Amino acid sequence: MITDPGLKDTLQIIVDMCRKYRCPIDIDDVLVSATTISTNVAKLAHDYRSLIKPILIRQAECGALTVCPDLWTDNYQKINYLGLTIYFVDSNYKLYSFDLCCSRFNEVDKTGASVLRALRKQLDLFGLLPYMDNHNITFTTDRGSNILKALKGYPVVYCFAHRINNMLKLAFYQTAQKKEKQNLIVTTTPSKNKLKQVEYANDTSSDDSSSEDDVPTPSPSKYIEANTTMSNLSTKAKEVLITIATSKKLVKYAKIVNEIANEII
Repeated sequence: MITDPGLKDTLQIIVDMCRKYRCPIDIDDVLVSATTISTNVAKLAHDYRSLIKPILIRQAECGALTVCPDLWTDNYQKINYLGLTIYFVDSNYKLYSFDLCCSRFNEVDKTGASVLRALRKQLDLFGLLPYMDNHNITFTTDRGSNILKALKGYPVVYCFAHRINNMLKLAFYQTAQKKEKQNLIVTTTPSKNKLKQVEYANDTSSDDSSSEDDVPTPSPSKYIEANTTMSNLSTKAKEVLITIATSKKLVKYAKIVNEIANEII
């Protein structure tokens, strides 16, 4: 407790206040209870909501407001949360972003209907429900099945970063496709037994919170090359990488030469 940096900061503030004002300070006025802190935090949240509410409404009226919902789970206590981040560009083309909320997800499940209900509760705190219902708010999200069901019928732009992430995973990890399991259905006839139908069932299962944009990254133990450092490469392999890097640099100059040649011609 003595080495806790928070305690040291608090005591330093008390010392600075005593030095500045040169008057006795009641310790109860400095070290407040947890109830007082939580009450003050709730008051501050309400005050800041009141400040930001008219700004968001004005942007929603212009159709310039984008909301990015995200569901995530605390790895320690396994508590579900709903986070909302909003973006908009003002008349001076300046980009603004706010973390609108990170609230506990208290719905009974993560179905589309439950996600939509939690989402509407948070937007209602800022008076944005009418603009959501009038489709004046655009949502940006990944392709998680529950999010897609929740936002069905609303303007949605899929997250481009997830696509780029997938492309990089596929390009550098070469994720192998999962094998399919064959389920044989055999029917009998009076004359003889005959194989009538072969059905192929995918061996994978989908989760409500999974995303079509999420490509599973293979285990590093399966792909040793992905974790290999330059120092562990053979001499020939290093030469190949150096050649590739040098060639990429030369491409820039080759393009410049071509442009100059075209201008001369």
